[in-house]
Amino acid sequence: MHITIISEGAYPVTLGGVSIWTHNLITNLKGHNFAVLCFTIEHRTLMYDSGNIDRIFIFDLNEQPLTGKGDKEVTYRFVKSLLEGKAVEKEVLINAHKVSINSEGFWKAIEEFYMRENMDMEFSKYFWTCIDVISYVLRAIRAIKNYEKFKTTDIYLALNSGLCGIIGSMLKLRNSVPLIITEHGILLKEIEIWFEKANLEEPIRKIWRNIFLSMVMTSYNNADVLNPISHYHMDLEVKLGADRRKIWVIYPGINTFRYRPSSTPKRKQKLTVGVVTRITPVKGIKEFIRIASKIKKSIDCDFTVVGPVEDEEYYKECIEEMEKLGVKINFVGKKDPLPYYHIFDVYLNASLSEGVPLAVLEAMSCGVPTVCSDVGACRYIASAVFNSEEEAARIVIRLLMDERRRKALGNMARKRAVREFSLRRMVSEYDTLFYSVFSSKRKERITEYESPVVKLVKNMLKVKEIVLNKTAILTNRS
Repeated sequence: MHITIISEGAYPVTLGGVSIWTHNLITNLKGHNFAVLCFTIEHRTLMYDSGNIDRIFIFDLNEQPLTGKGDKEVTYRFVKSLLEGKAVEKEVLINAHKVSINSEGFWKAIEEFYMRENMDMEFSKYFWTCIDVISYVLRAIRAIKNYEKFKTTDIYLALNSGLCGIIGSMLKLRNSVPLIITEHGILLKEIEIWFEKANLEEPIRKIWRNIFLSMVMTSYNNADVLNPISHYHMDLEVKLGADRRKIWVIYPGINTFRYRPSSTPKRKQKLTVGVVTRITPVKGIKEFIRIASKIKKSIDCDFTVVGPVEDEEYYKECIEEMEKLGVKINFVGKKDPLPYYHIFDVYLNASLSEGVPLAVLEAMSCGVPTVCSDVGACRYIASAVFNSEEEAARIVIRLLMDERRRKALGNMARKRAVREFSLRRMVSEYDTLFYSVFSSKRKERITEYESPVVKLVKNMLKVKEIVLNKTAILTNRS
């Protein structure tokens, strides 16, 4: 079977949970071949590859042109749906390559929305916001205008319900290939976090919010299967209007053979609280630092953050926060996390938004008790969750001061990781999902296809029915 993965700024060009999940899926489904279609906003280095990937398409969206007049009616209906936060109609989506910011339909749609909504901002500012956001979507559409080269596949697997989902929906409709959409993060929640960091005013937020909602609703309407990675995600999808009959939940898995408790006892002077994560605002590194400063007042311990810096400006802010609070955090950069899991006594995840964090599962599998902010599916997996920095500090201090409880929770975490979150279980479930979707579509195609013999037999039966009906009428008349 051949599967085309649709990615946005993740696999195979960046590190992180979604990329690791994707790579694990590809490399362990050895009976399948894959293509990867990835959209980025800058040139990226290829971080992953696998023997069963036969094609990789990486599109820098900044290089995609926005020229051409486009189709007035298609452009109007497409842009109107985006601005209103509604699903794009299938007829329009199939022809989305005809949408252009140079079309009269574009101007008509944004002008109508501005007047109807009484936008509390200058029209010029509103106009350029629309251009910025909508052009991002249109550049991706332009990138796949030669859709035929993405046709030789059996399934599209989109890695989010935003840009990936709407592009997957287009390809599905144009190429008659089934679409699965898997959701790892909470897209609409994560853009709200970005709003706060960017300090955007409410009218601009509304434009962004509606456009992303439109992409999500379009994705939900066109997907053959919605594949949330937890029941928490499933509940959110249903609240947004997803058809529950389309949903197939599969929790992520990790290599429990590699990530296992150390065979040698810990030898160190201090207890250690740590996290494995990317340095970016959504991962809550500042929150981790503030919690660490509270813990430090009660117990002397080390704090370690393992992971690459993705946002240099935010990293500088974290260093300033650390110096202001007088607490030492060891930022070790991108490293193999396994040795660090073995020295962590408590794993502390202060993220602002999560799906099912793979690093938490890895820590569990290594027998480390996990304390997480109550976001995403963390309450389904962690040893404990918190809703404030003070609560987090209290929980961690209690665990650091009670070795017996730490070990008990660590043992429970290891057993649960092996039982419920193994990579072998995840791969087996995706294998079943892919074959189920492929088989269902194949049956549809067989049903739709009629061989010449079948057509001949059907025509003969129709003729026979007509003759019998006429004979019955003549008999009744006589």
